[in-house]
Amino acid sequence: ESKTSPVADAPKPLWRRHEGLDYHPEVSFDDAIAELDALETPEGVDAALFEELKDALGEALVSYPPGRRGAETPPYRIASTPPTGEANCVDDLAFGDDGEGNLVLTWHYRNAGDYDQDGEVGIADITPIAMHYGETYAPADENCALAVIDGSGNSAIDIADITPIAMNFGTACAEYAIEHAASAEDEFSEAARVPLPEAADGDRLGLSSPHTLNAEKTFVRVVPYDGENNDGVPSEAIEIAGEMAHVSTLYPRFGVAGSEVTFAAAVHGDPPLYYSWDFGGGAEPNESTEPMPTVTLAAEGEYDALLTLRNIFGVDECPFLLSTGIPPEVVEVTPTEGDYGREVAFSVVVTGTEPITYAWDFGGGANPNESEEAAPTVVLGDAGDYAASVTATSRFGVDTCEFNLHVAGWHIELVDDDGPVGEFASLKLDSAERPHVSYMHNDPGAIIQFLKYAYHDGDAWHIEVVDDEGDVGFGCSLALDSLDRPHISYYDGQDEFHKPTEDLNYAYHDGSSWHIETVDSEGRVGFFSSLALDSLDRPHISYSYYESGSDLRYAWFDGLEWHIETVDSEGDVGGASSLALDTLEYPHIAYSDNTNKNLKYAYYDGTGWHVETADSELWTLHFISLALDSLDRPHISHVLWLFGIEGIIKDIKYSYYDGFEWHNELLDFENWVLGPSLALDSLDRPHIAFTDIDANDLMYTYYDGAVWSVETIDVSGGEEPSLVLDSLDRPRVCYVSGSLYYAARY
Repeated sequence: ESKTSPVADAPKPLWRRHEGLDYHPEVSFDDAIAELDALETPEGVDAALFEELKDALGEALVSYPPGRRGAETPPYRIASTPPTGEANCVDDLAFGDDGEGNLVLTWHYRNAGDYDQDGEVGIADITPIAMHYGETYAPADENCALAVIDGSGNSAIDIADITPIAMNFGTACAEYAIEHAASAEDEFSEAARVPLPEAADGDRLGLSSPHTLNAEKTFVRVVPYDGENNDGVPSEAIEIAGEMAHVSTLYPRFGVAGSEVTFAAAVHGDPPLYYSWDFGGGAEPNESTEPMPTVTLAAEGEYDALLTLRNIFGVDECPFLLSTGIPPEVVEVTPTEGDYGREVAFSVVVTGTEPITYAWDFGGGANPNESEEAAPTVVLGDAGDYAASVTATSRFGVDTCEFNLHVAGWHIELVDDDGPVGEFASLKLDSAERPHVSYMHNDPGAIIQFLKYAYHDGDAWHIEVVDDEGDVGFGCSLALDSLDRPHISYYDGQDEFHKPTEDLNYAYHDGSSWHIETVDSEGRVGFFSSLALDSLDRPHISYSYYESGSDLRYAWFDGLEWHIETVDSEGDVGGASSLALDTLEYPHIAYSDNTNKNLKYAYYDGTGWHVETADSELWTLHFISLALDSLDRPHISHVLWLFGIEGIIKDIKYSYYDGFEWHNELLDFENWVLGPSLALDSLDRPHIAFTDIDANDLMYTYYDGAVWSVETIDVSGGEEPSLVLDSLDRPRVCYVSGSLYYAARY
């Protein structure tokens, strides 16, 4: 849209009639007038308007004679000078970042009248006025294109903008000098020159220049210079100050080879901060400019890595050693078992990158119980199984190996010490291999005997009184049913009024309470009873009937009523009977023949009882223990009483039937022995617990298929042992030594 002049038909201006004036610019001024006169109207601008602007500029040039800026007498010259005065002072000098962490100074070009921003105020600067004549702008936008043209400062492009061209005609700026000093009051020295860039249509011409910060000279200003190296008015000095980039710490400095890791650093300094990571070949990718790069660590090794942090105030380099390694793995621990009281050296095989530290915990099974040595030597504690562990730790990881520390030997527990207890202990293990035992409380001084029962629930022993009505509990025998509930047979000698009863009793627990019933009350019955349960949990009991002599009896319950049979009445028989049921649930009984001083054996085959002598070579009397092997063949331990020249000898005999004949072995332990209790292991080999009377020790012997071995269970004594084997063929024994004890071999 063309611009129209508010003034029409103006008279010929004075500058076009300059021939009659008393001064005459011979070269420069004439050239300026000639240039103005020859200046063509720009495209899109009203010709009349442009002529008016040319007239206004010409009049202004005459009004502001060149001599005011150059020679005082003709011929006048228009002198080139740098920008001076408040209007030409750079007022927006600032420092910042170039996007790469380098310091840069920025400011805008100031030269009043240089509307086309070509570095010099001249005739051509009238053109921008014509192009934007009549336009206005917001005063706050001081660097917009219109603000550059608005030389009068009235926020509009009009005729008033001609005057600054005339007033500053010839003012030129070729470059700016960057000067710095220690303070705003000190003398400034030049640091660099920045040439004025080529002008382009648009906003006010901006300049920028990289600058190297001098720690001793932090105050900076810019000064305009013309083509003749004349300096103009300097800008206000600014101080370049801020916190330089600094790395206080970084992490991690190590990691597992092949793993993905994110690095980070604790840093300080004015933002923006620029990162440059170099992992020295220890990662992929090996370099990064991210603040928190995620990389994959290289193979096991040590790498010289570097983090470079920079901002406009400085650079900080933080070298670090990057270690990659393999986490520890516990491959093997040896040994995992040993004998009670023995000194044992442990060792562990561990793979992984050293250094590796160790933490042993023997679960209470050793002294010391904990160690930080790689191969500690300890003394094993009480027999048992302990939850032990060894932990291998390095900066690349942790691995814990839990293992069962098996301390071989006998572990002894007190079960019941409430008075003289434990006689006739009868031990069984339930389906969880927890011990249950029936026994008698016997206080001869108070003439008190009663039946007790104890069991272990996995945490502690629990004790119950089963029957205390009179003197009861003699010769008790325990069995557990399919639900692990206890059943006990025992002798009832007197009622609560001390009236003799001499009956065979049977007690069982139904899961809620105990029930007691009399099985046989005919005569004096129930001595040395032996109880077994069939697959339907029905009781079977062997016992003795005594009048002038003794008979062997057998009682069993069919689910509705008890049945009682006399198995053997030939002589004084039936003492110390021991009952077992075979795979067809037929009864087998071992017992003494006191008349003939023999060991006898009776069994039922489905049609009738068969009685035979198992051992007649020497006199056997008490402590008979029967077990059937996997082929239902009998094995019996019993005590030998031998009267010879050297007096009475009491030793253990072991008798067994091989399917064809009986074999009887004398186990000569030199000292007197009593109370053997027999159990067979999974290979049908015998194990026997007994008492060494002379040494007052509780002993244990077993046959390993080649020889008999013997060891001491308790050196403080122990009588009437009851032996069972667990599922791993480890012996468990209950016995009396003033109180009731339980011993387990581990």
